[in-house]
This record gives sequence, C-alpha cells and structure tokens, in this order.
Amino acid sequence: MVSHQILTDAQREKILKLPAKMSRAELRQYYTFSEDELVLIGERRENRNRLGMAIQLAFLRFPGRALTLHEKVPKYLLDFLCLHLELENDSFYERDETRKEHFSLIKRRLKYRRFRDSLSDLVAKPLFELALKVDDGQVLIQEALNEFRRQKLIIPGITRLEELVWNVREEARQAIQDLMVKDLSIDQKLRLDQLLELKTPSQTYLSWLRKPNGNPSPNNVLKVIEKLKYIRSIGFNLELQQYVHQSRFLKLARQGSIYPVQDLSKFASEKRYSLLVAYLLTLIEELTDQVFDMHDRQMGGMINRCKKQAEHEFYSKRRAIKEKLKHFIQIGDALIEAKANQQDAFERLASLIAWDDFIESVEEARLLTESKKLDALALTKSKYQRMRPYIKEMLNEFEYQFSPPCRDLQGAVQVLRELNEENKRNLPPDMPDSFVKDRWHSLIFDTEDQSDRRYYEVCCMLELKDRLRAGDVSVTGSRKYKDFYAYWLADAPWQRMWEAHDLPLQIPQDFKAYIQPRIALLKEEFERVSGMLERDEIPEVKLKDGELNISRLDKDVPDSIESQTQRIYNLVPRVKITELLLEVDEMTGFTQCFRNQMTGNTHKNTEALLSVLLAQATNMGYANMADALPDLTSRQLQNTEEKYITEDNLKQAQAILVDFQSQLPFTQYFGSGTTSSSDGQSFKLAKHDASWLNLNAKYGQDPVMTIYTHISDQYMPFYTQVIHNVRDATHVLDGLLYHDTNLEIEEHYTDTAGFTDHVFALCHLLGFRFAPRIRDLKEKNLFYVDKSIQKTNLKPLLGERLKLEKIQDNWEHILRLASSVKMGTVQASLMLKKLAAYPRQNSFALALRELGRLERTLFILKWLQEPQLRRKVLIGLNKGELKHALADAICFYRQGIIRDRDYTDQLHRASSLNLVIAAIVLWNTVYLEMAIQDMQRMEPVPDEVLNHLSPMRWQHIRLSGDYVWKKRKHGLSI
Repeated sequence: MVSHQILTDAQREKILKLPAKMSRAELRQYYTFSEDELVLIGERRENRNRLGMAIQLAFLRFPGRALTLHEKVPKYLLDFLCLHLELENDSFYERDETRKEHFSLIKRRLKYRRFRDSLSDLVAKPLFELALKVDDGQVLIQEALNEFRRQKLIIPGITRLEELVWNVREEARQAIQDLMVKDLSIDQKLRLDQLLELKTPSQTYLSWLRKPNGNPSPNNVLKVIEKLKYIRSIGFNLELQQYVHQSRFLKLARQGSIYPVQDLSKFASEKRYSLLVAYLLTLIEELTDQVFDMHDRQMGGMINRCKKQAEHEFYSKRRAIKEKLKHFIQIGDALIEAKANQQDAFERLASLIAWDDFIESVEEARLLTESKKLDALALTKSKYQRMRPYIKEMLNEFEYQFSPPCRDLQGAVQVLRELNEENKRNLPPDMPDSFVKDRWHSLIFDTEDQSDRRYYEVCCMLELKDRLRAGDVSVTGSRKYKDFYAYWLADAPWQRMWEAHDLPLQIPQDFKAYIQPRIALLKEEFERVSGMLERDEIPEVKLKDGELNISRLDKDVPDSIESQTQRIYNLVPRVKITELLLEVDEMTGFTQCFRNQMTGNTHKNTEALLSVLLAQATNMGYANMADALPDLTSRQLQNTEEKYITEDNLKQAQAILVDFQSQLPFTQYFGSGTTSSSDGQSFKLAKHDASWLNLNAKYGQDPVMTIYTHISDQYMPFYTQVIHNVRDATHVLDGLLYHDTNLEIEEHYTDTAGFTDHVFALCHLLGFRFAPRIRDLKEKNLFYVDKSIQKTNLKPLLGERLKLEKIQDNWEHILRLASSVKMGTVQASLMLKKLAAYPRQNSFALALRELGRLERTLFILKWLQEPQLRRKVLIGLNKGELKHALADAICFYRQGIIRDRDYTDQLHRASSLNLVIAAIVLWNTVYLEMAIQDMQRMEPVPDEVLNHLSPMRWQHIRLSGDYVWKKRKHGLSI
C-alpha cells in the first residue's frame, strides 16, 4: 500500500474504468461531441479511423484518460457512437501507430494536455476550496477527476492522483487547524493542557469529561451541569463553529473525542489544541442536550410513577368504594320510593340509617373520593422534591428564548429564578398563570390566601418540557433544542437564492405558478375517479351506499412459476456465513472501508474485522464469538471495534455492497434501482433501570429499539437508523436524502406508520413520489378546492376544503425549509419531529399540513384508479418483510434481545446486521445468475420466472456453529 493511498484497492481498480452500464442520459451527457470534435472525426477517411478517433475522444471526455493498447471498449459505448455518428460498428485501429498519431492530433487540435507538476494548481486551487468543507477522500478524488476533465488535463496514474488529493487535503486540514487556535489566549492554552493532567489519582480531566453520564437521575443531571460549568469556564468563542464547515468541524471533534490522552500529549501543540477545542465545543452542545433529555425523562417518569401510585391507591380502596356505592344506591332507591309514594323523605331516610350515621357515611365517602392519593397530579409534589436540586441549577445555568405565545411561561421561569436566588418560599400575588391548565388550578390555587409554590413549580417545569419538545422554547448552546428557524439556511444565502430564483427544488418558486397546475390536476382526478366509479370501471374498487370497498389483491406468483424458481434456488450451493463474507470481501474489498479512526490505516487482520461485524450482527457479543473462534480473543475483537467500527465506516461499506450489486446485469430482474421501501423492525431490549426504559405503547411495558431500514427494489438495505418512541414517518426522508450509495430513488413505499401529511408535503417538494400503503384507507378523507365536487358520488369521502391561503401565506417559509433539508443544512427527521410536536394552531405547521393534504388526496385518487400501483407498493413492502425475516434469522443469540444501552452501540449493531444482510443478498445475486446461466445451457428460462426470484433467501447458509475463516471455492449444487 502506498503511503498516500486514499481509495481501497477495489476502488482504485475501478476509478478510471468505464462502468459496466450507462443510462441513455449519461451517454448523452458525456459523449455529445462539440462541433470541433465532430470536424476532427469527420476528417478521417476510413470508417475504422473515424470510429477509433471517436472512441479516443470519448475516453478523454469520460473517464478522462487515454485509450490504452488492446483495451476492450464496452458494447454500449460502441453502439451509441455508431448510432449518433452514423458509423458502422466495425473494427478500429488496425495499427497502434495510427492510435498514437490520432492521440497527438487530438492533443494539438483540441488543447488536451498531459498533467505536469506545473499545472497542479489548476486542479489544486478549486479542490482546496472543497477540502475546506469536505474531508472525505472519495469525494475529493471524484471532484479532482471532474476538475481534470473541465481543464482538459489527461488524468494521471492513480498513485499520482491520490498524492495530489492527499496534499490538498493536508493543506486544508492545516488551514482549519490554524483557524481553530489563532484566537486562543495563553491562559486558555494552559487550561487545555490541564485537561491531560490528573484530576484524581486515576483519572485525568479529559477522561472525566469523556466518561458516560449514566442513566437519567437527579444526581447525574447535576454531574452533567458540573462538566458544563468547567468547560464554559475556559471561555471559548462559541461562534467558532460558524467559521469552519460543519462536516470538517465534526470530524475534528470526533478525533478529539477518541484519541487517548497519551497520544494527544505527543501531538504538536497546535494540532492538540485544535482537536480539543472542536471536541469541547461539540461537548457543550451534547451535554446541554443531555441535561434537557434527562429532565424530559425525569418529568415523564415522575408523572408515570404518580399515575401508578394513584391507581394502586384506588385499587386498594376499591372494596370500600364499592360498599359505599351500594349503600348510597340503597338510600337513593329509598328516596325515589318515598317521592313516588308521597312519603316524607327524612322519615324514609331515618328508617334506613340514623342521621348521625348518615353524616358520618357522607364524610367517609368524601374522604374516599377527595383523597389526594387518588389524584396523580396531587402526588407530584412529593415526587418532585428529589428533583428540585438540579431544577434550580437548570433554571440558572441556561439561557432560554421563548416564542411570543410562551411569554407567560417566560415570566414564570423568571419568578422561580428570583425565588431561588432570594431563598423565598411564597409566590408573589401577580405571578404569571395563563399557561396553567384547568387540571392544575385546584391544586395551585387551593387556598385564597396563598398559592402552592410546589405545584406551581411542577406545572411550570412540565410545561417547559412540552414547549421545548415543540420548539416554542429554545436553549442557547443546544443542538437539539435550538430555535426552530435557526436550523434553516441563514438569511443572507437564502435571500441571494430567493432573489436569483436559484432554489435547489424542482418546483416553481412563484406560488401561483405552482398551485394552479396542482389544483387543475386535483379537479381532473376527482372527475376521472368519480366517473370511473359511477361506470364501475375500476377493478377491485366499489363505492356503494357511500362506503368505499377495496378488494385484496390476488396472488401474484402462479404455482407453476414457484416450482421453477425453486429449481433455481436448489442449484445455489450451501455455504457457511464465514465463507460467504470472505468471498464477498474478495469481490468488493468492502472491509477496506474500515480505517483506523486515528491513523486512517486499514485493518491488517480481515478475519478479526469480519468477526466483529458478525458478532454484532448475530448479537453474540465478543466473549461468545471468541469462544467460537480458534485464533482470536475477546480483547482483540474489542480493540478492533473501538478503533475501526464507526458509523461512517459502516455506511461506506454498505454503499460499496449496494453499488456493486446494482451494477450486476442480473440485478435488473429484481428492479430498476429507482424505487425503495422502508419499515421498522422492533427488537426487545434487556430490562435495566426503569428510568432508562425506552417504552413503546405498541409493545406494552417491554423496552424496545426499532431498526428502521430503507431497502431498494433490488433487495439491498441501503440506509439504517435506530429509533425510539417516534413514528416511523419521522425518518422516511433521512434514508432517501442521506444514503451514501449511487442509487437514485424516485418512488418510495411505506406502510401506515410511515406517512403523515407533513411527509407527503416534503416528499413532493423534494422530488420523491411517495406511495404509502394506508390502512383503513376508506376512512381517510379526501380534501377539495372546488365545492362542485360535493355534488358527485364522492361526497361521502370528502373532508374539509383545502386552506390554500394558509399555504400561500407561508410559501416562502415552506420553500426555505425544503431547501434547507435538500442542501443538508438541517436533518429532515429533526424538522419532522419538531413539526409533529407543534401545537395544532401553529400557522407554519398548518400550512405544511394543508400542502400534504393536497398531495395525499392526489395520491389516494391515483391509488383508487390504478391496480398496478397498489401491486407495486405491495411487492415493494414484501421485500422489506423478507429482510425482516432474514434479520431475525441472523440476530439469533439471546433470542434477539439486545443488551446495548448506548445509542451508538445500538446503531453499530443495527448497521452491522444490515451489512451482513447486504453481503448475503450480493452473494445470492451472483450465484443465482450463475445458476440461471447453467440452466439456460439446457433450456431457456423465461423472464417471467427470473422476475420472481429473490436473493433474500438463507436456508442454504449456515449461520451458526464454529466460525472458521477459511476460503472455499463454491460450485453449483448440481
């Protein structure tokens, strides 16, 4: 390996090769010749020389290098050139001297130049600007290639190319390092050096800051705040992040978080300071978020405990309450009878119970029903007491910003701060109380003389929690609880884009130009569906007596085809999972993506790396995996995981497998690679401290984590996320926008949990066709603009009129949000989570909802009239179900119960699981193609059969046993 190698060996081999296939659009993009180029080609007299000249020009255009001697030219390129240049697809260049002469002529006439050191600035300068923003070597290599092509520089050998990019990247790193430390004072540098000194006999200050903060508890919140105070006391410029691109800043911070103290102490001071500054500034945000996340959990846990206690109290008294109810029913019946018989009520009552006993019984009933032990909110005062120490610190140590509807809550927070500072107990008579809901009034204002401060404080902190979730309150220094609009594109760049009409969206910027065609389409679809239903022209859809009925789709795979596909499956050889992973690595080199977080070097022991991935995927853990391995220890596996397994490395490895499979010709029988689906798969978590549990209403009291996976129509999982206690729809767009593969997804499918009106709106704005399978579709309203639709047979299905004025009033904000998400300024899931928590009357959330309702109505009308769409969605989602079944088979240890408590550990486990699934899908694809080629030597296999094959099978794979890493050649099972 060369010292400046950036790409893996597999990537180096492919980087300057033409791909196995190209789309028509790509061929036109790269190989549409200019007038000068056409003249040069036309000057050749013989067909073979014109074709040879065209091929040389094509190679110089893309990939950007010279055609080599005896190089095989892809058939698709020959066909394209012959078709568009009206040449015969014949041989070319009988003499190598002719090829060389033509190459010299091209350089002279069309100004192509060989790359020399004196020309390096032509590529290095624009590349340096990108390297200030991006540190990813593959991205920089690709941009360097593009710059070579723009400058008409012939791309040099891969070693020279990597050396150029390596040097540019190092210059950018040095420039960023200088920027990070240039304003540090001598005192600040001394404080940074102090981080490497001992705080206790066994722990440095840096180790103390890095130490996990544990489960949510009052004491742990105080520990987090103590760390924050210490970092803030160094006095950093909190605006420094604005001057360094986010991806580069986060890279520095990640390095600063993992380097051992011993290594940091050996670095040059400037490098050490830059890493520590980036890490500490990021840590301020992380710790701030942790404080409020822990507070959220504490308050939620307190309410749950109070509810349980109240329920327990009620059940403990239920016998007495039942007896008392029976007693008063008897009294009631007696009084009713007295009234009917015109008897004296008091005499009738006295015949049943003495008056003094009656009074005593009423008091007993009052005690049973008015006991504060039966009121969950009334119980919060005692539970809240243990949280007060950190609440005081939380109120004083953070700066809050309140939106206008929360001004009274802002006043309440200030009142509590002042009471804490002055050590007063009683609330002032004019304290703000408009935020206090009715259920709290009787507790806070129980007496006329004095309001109850404890209940007021509990009410205030619960409201603060809810408003933080909704985005109505933000916290300075937080990443998660920033002001809602602060996540978007900044004012200056947005105004430039808006005024230049240069938005990154494929829709008109002018509202009328956008909305009028959508309204016209909506009316047209309403009329078409109404007419088709009236004429009974839609298969499997009936509208009778105002009720919509959609029949289930018939079986898609005939029995005859199933028997033929099984014959093909039987030819695929049996294989051990270890052999499979080694073979896939040999095909793709995906393990070379796992570079050391500190040195950037690849792992020398591939078997150790694959063992770690398999231990994660099977849920075995390192101790059990080491027992099943002949040559590796648990400690070796742990060291490998700590140094080489990162989220970025896992994503890159996944992308290599996905892209490799998508280039295989046989993959086209599975799908085009332009559609995808996503779904969540829940795994139980081992029970720990109750305050930590990730409970989900769908799964009862068992804590769960959900692995949310996006899978292409070619069966490949291409994006993985771990989610807790949020709707699947929150993360739909993340997978479509932030995957690292070459897939270009156009249409996406989900089940009911994957859709909301906000998702419909954003998918449309961002250019994705969204097609969820909505449960109980007949109960979903259609929304309209023209009231004339109310006179049709669709009237029973109609909901409200669309509030287009809401969309128009917020149109610029809607486009700004969509542009921010598209450009990666803010993550889509974060925005969707905040929008879902907004109060219903929020104007912007309502406007985006109305846009989503418009798109949802258009989709439902299309769904009703197109059975083929319904079948496409069903097939897409079924591929996800097959992935779930395979995941269950792989993640078999401990009955699939996950013991990881840290989110990063859970994500690594989920990503490793999907990486192993991707390797299985790729291996199956290769061997299915081999099996079919073998069968076709004896008999033709129709496309109808091939289209029903699936590479998501595992019955032939041995997933458990001793894990011996030994390569073995596999033949077909004939």
